[in-house]
Amino acid sequence: MNVEWQNDDGLQDDLQNYVLQNFKRKEILDFMTRDYCQYAWSLGTLSRRLKYFEIKYVDYDVSVEEVEEVEEAVHEAQDGPG
Repeated sequence: MNVEWQNDDGLQDDLQNYVLQNFKRKEILDFMTRDYCQYAWSLGTLSRRLKYFEIKYVDYDVSVEEVEEVEEAVHEAQDGPG
C-alpha cells in the first residue's frame, strides 16, 4: 500500500489552497493528476485524501465578528441605492 502521499507537505498545502480558492473537485483532480502523477488519483481518492488531511469546503470555525461583518455588509447592500 502506497502511503507516501500522507507525508507530502506540498500535496497537503496544494489541496488546502485549491479548496480555499473554491475550485470544484474535478478541477482539483485535474491539477493533482498533473502535478502529483506519482500518486494514483480518482474523485474517490481525492475525497479520501482531503478527509485524511482534514480539509473541508465548509469552515464551521467562523467568529462572531466575521458573522457580524457579513450581516452588516448584507444590510448595507439591501439599503443601498437601487
